[in-house]
Amino acid sequence: MSRTLALTTGTIAVVTVALVLGQGSPAVNESLWEAARAGDTARITAALSQGADVDAKARYDVTPLIFAAGGGRLEAVKGQ
Repeated sequence: MSRTLALTTGTIAVVTVALVLGQGSPAVNESLWEAARAGDTARITAALSQGADVDAKARYDVTPLIFAAGGGRLEAVKGQ
């Protein structure tokens, strides 16, 4: 029983640390990628304020910056 508790506590700690370090949840990171693809700076800002990871990699190791740059979204690339 104590091993299970230790494992559970360790898992919770890892999740907490990941969120504190800005690694974001998959859903928040997905909203950042979508906003970057669309060049929607307001949605990008909102996703980042919700804890999205600016360096989160989507399929094929693509980051939000690459999505924005690849789509010619200059305002999103420059930031605010």
